[in-house]
Amino acid sequence: MLRVGLLFLLLSTTSLTVRAQHIDSTETPVDAFVDDVDTATATGEAIAERLIELQARPVDVNAATASELTAIPGLSLLLARRIVRHRSRRGRFSSPSDLLTVEGIDPQQYRRLRPFITTSHVVPKRPDAPTRPEPWSAAVRDAEIRTAYRWTRRLDLGRGYRPDSARTGYQGGPARHTSRAEITLGERLLAAAALDKDPGEAWRWDMTDRAPGFDHVAGTLAITDVGPISSIIIGDYTVSAGHGVALWRGPAFGKGRNAVDGILRDGRGIAPFASTEENRFFRGLALRIGTERWLQDRTWMPVASISSFISRRRLDASIDDRTDPLEPPWTNLSNTGLHRTPTERANRDAVTESVAGTLIKLEGKRWSVGGAALASTVDRRRVPRNRPSDAFDHAGRHLRIASLHAIVDAGPSILSGEIARGPGGSLAAVGGFAYQGANRVDLALHARHYAPEYDNRFGFGFSETAPQNETGLYLAARVRVHDHWSVIGYVDQYRFPWLRYNMPRPTTGRDVRLIVEHAPRPWLKHYVQLRTETKDQRIDGHTGPSPLATDGVAPETRSSVRWDVDYAWSDRLRLGTRLESVIAIPPGGSDTDRDKAHGTLLVQDVEWDVFERVRLIGRVALFETDGYEARLFAYERGPRYAFRVPALFGRGERSYLVLRAELTEHLLLEAKYAVTRYDDRVRIGSGRDEYVGNRVREVDLQLHWRFP
Repeated sequence: MLRVGLLFLLLSTTSLTVRAQHIDSTETPVDAFVDDVDTATATGEAIAERLIELQARPVDVNAATASELTAIPGLSLLLARRIVRHRSRRGRFSSPSDLLTVEGIDPQQYRRLRPFITTSHVVPKRPDAPTRPEPWSAAVRDAEIRTAYRWTRRLDLGRGYRPDSARTGYQGGPARHTSRAEITLGERLLAAAALDKDPGEAWRWDMTDRAPGFDHVAGTLAITDVGPISSIIIGDYTVSAGHGVALWRGPAFGKGRNAVDGILRDGRGIAPFASTEENRFFRGLALRIGTERWLQDRTWMPVASISSFISRRRLDASIDDRTDPLEPPWTNLSNTGLHRTPTERANRDAVTESVAGTLIKLEGKRWSVGGAALASTVDRRRVPRNRPSDAFDHAGRHLRIASLHAIVDAGPSILSGEIARGPGGSLAAVGGFAYQGANRVDLALHARHYAPEYDNRFGFGFSETAPQNETGLYLAARVRVHDHWSVIGYVDQYRFPWLRYNMPRPTTGRDVRLIVEHAPRPWLKHYVQLRTETKDQRIDGHTGPSPLATDGVAPETRSSVRWDVDYAWSDRLRLGTRLESVIAIPPGGSDTDRDKAHGTLLVQDVEWDVFERVRLIGRVALFETDGYEARLFAYERGPRYAFRVPALFGRGERSYLVLRAELTEHLLLEAKYAVTRYDDRVRIGSGRDEYVGNRVREVDLQLHWRFP
């Protein structure tokens, strides 16, 4: 703790003496959206990839619909509809900065949106008429090719990579290989592919076993404006509708520092997919037909669209051959995407899933209504595991889902909701309200209910865990106290009406967060965050009289305070400092020092443009906690598309250095070296990843090529 305190004092003194100029950073602000993700989940990686893709292909605010605009991080559904309404009344935006004329968009919010937006150069004769399709000749002239190759390796390996006579260890090498390729012809055509081999997976070049070298292959071909068809996608794609209660495949933003804007959703329909995320996508054919271009002389009429899709792909699943040796069923799907060991490889592609679905939407200037329906069939029947928490999980081969969703735009406020019918007639519903007026106060309210029987693997609605067996109420507010001061906060109260895994009775939870942001200068901004989470957990060692004993659960509380500052020392040097402290009280513990687990984290970041085309990004993080219960997290920068939020606990330090060098106008090299050292242990990790030593080193290399 002494060294943490001394370094904090030094860095604080340095930050107070800073005098700097404004730096126009184009770095994608991933940390604002994934900084609180506990582990490097597939969802978090998909969010990081989505932000990078948005920056590479910004959204055209002169042509995008309100639902397409909501895919931009930090842009609420209410503001997205205001942008569309402003465009309809006053004509198209001549430049991105014209968004400042839209009610509710201030300079600070515009700076957050700027990396993800652009304005088209095609201006129709009438200001309120839709943009005509880009001619193919112009699209070919705008052709662009992007490729990337990434190699990642942990240098200090666990015992899973040692020679194993029983062949129970990892079957492949420790490096991760990822390749990406993308060809675009303006706005008319996109062809993209992503290939990925995780650490521990073996190279297998057997096409009969669906193994083309890389363990995961995704590819898509998307074409827009093909006769009456607005868009058609062949290959891999995602589908999102409404609030995501019935259908949402792809990334979604939830609770975080941006507490107000991302809560109400409006799915953007079908979208091409070429990502390393191995689960949340469809594979087949999808198309959309819309009336936007057919109503050029009748803009008062609502816009109608219909999207249909079919998909067939193989899924990883756990097979239970003890129940029926002749036709063994599956118990649950595997979402890790890892195929390193014989057991993981046996679960690979164990189930074949066929899906067909339709989306319908009718949208006016102040309202929209829509519906989604899908039918899924798998070639093996499902038998849920025999445990109380799985009592309501869907069994069988067939799954049918249908939903209705609506939005009512009332100017300074907006109402939205969705209701869905799932397996066995089970119901799920969400409703939301948002307000943003001229009084510097923004509000958001979201209510949700997912029945215990609502077992829908295609949904991804706003929830604390999976959108099943949960009822909750979320309230958020943002107050712009001054031009440079904002106060943001939310309260999320939820309940699980049936048993969760390893819980002997229904449980409850509460999440409260308060953030005070201050940006006194263009080169200086900081915030203070207070957060407390309380969730019922099982008491270790409890031996109640029955599985439903009411005294086997007690609240677990985790409270934290964070101060984060970002400041520019000069045009080429940017610094950032974070100090965070956490206190964790275990289930059944009391508010005494004997039961509390404390943790402290100090992070110092440096971003230095050494030369015009060379940038260095570094970090030193010191942490000291009483155990895993007081773990701390901090999103790490790295090569593009990389995602890392390590859990830091114990006593030690983690540091890394990232090099970004533009070798030529078209070639970019990125390299990262990271090391974690512990002062309180001689073994790191567990299971096959256990390593004997007190440090872990990692290397990450990535090469990008773009033409022209």
